[in-house]
Amino acid sequence: MKKGAVGASGLAAGSAGCAPLLTGAGLGSGGTDVSAYLEQFDRATLRLQAWDFSTAFPDYRGDRAALDTVGRNAIRTLYVTGMFGDLPIEGQVHPAVQERMWAAQPVLDGTIDAMTTLLSGMTPEDHARLQRGVRTHPDVVERLVEVVDAQAAVSGLSEARREQFRSQVQHVTWRLENQPPRLLIDEYLTKVRKVSAAEVETAAYQRWLTARVGEEAFWQEEQSKRDRRISGGLRTMGIGAIILGASGLLLLVASGADIALGIGAVGATVGSIFILVGLIRLLLGLATSRDAG
Repeated sequence: MKKGAVGASGLAAGSAGCAPLLTGAGLGSGGTDVSAYLEQFDRATLRLQAWDFSTAFPDYRGDRAALDTVGRNAIRTLYVTGMFGDLPIEGQVHPAVQERMWAAQPVLDGTIDAMTTLLSGMTPEDHARLQRGVRTHPDVVERLVEVVDAQAAVSGLSEARREQFRSQVQHVTWRLENQPPRLLIDEYLTKVRKVSAAEVETAAYQRWLTARVGEEAFWQEEQSKRDRRISGGLRTMGIGAIILGASGLLLLVASGADIALGIGAVGATVGSIFILVGLIRLLLGLATSRDAG
């Protein structure tokens, strides 16, 4: 698979500053609202870069360094795409926001690659072990939710993202408990591959977006970005379309959703569920101290 990323808009927070900051007249002028949003984003990004994911799972008996790397990048991916998806369109096309999405591309790509490798290489025995783990150790999944929620709470994502993530956990957990795990895993491997490889010209989306933010605002950064490759990661996260302009509209490719839902509202759900399945597989499908002799 080509480098891609997944993303999920599942993270969220109930902190006082969780509402989108890029609102009102300051959007196109680099005003204080933009500065406050970017400061919050940059602080959270730096904190997550230094965070040890494995400390939340003391019973984990696999490769803890690998768990730290994969877990940290997964949460960063969820955070980046959640923050982006929470913005109004006017905020998403702001040049400084766009630059941060470009800077995050390697993390997004690395996350989708890691999860794809993790899930595509599973054997029937791995599937059985994963299902057994979900059924017998629900506390591990509960702890994962707590960890994600805590990071979201201090990072400034919306309450809607927080609730979305909880709903996704319930959906994924039910399917892993009650269906052959292969069904869910194969479904999302197929979806992610399809979305990350998609190259779609969508004139309707361009017309809708330019009507929202104006022709000049929409294309102000496009010329300098024209030769940059939109990675599968950006597309899977629901970010590629807003950066690329008329090309690569993830939402429509992934789900057939109404354009008016906006970037990150639906399409990124594919990525977030994919990440969630990968994290659960990593935590439960290998070993905990209670399973290891």
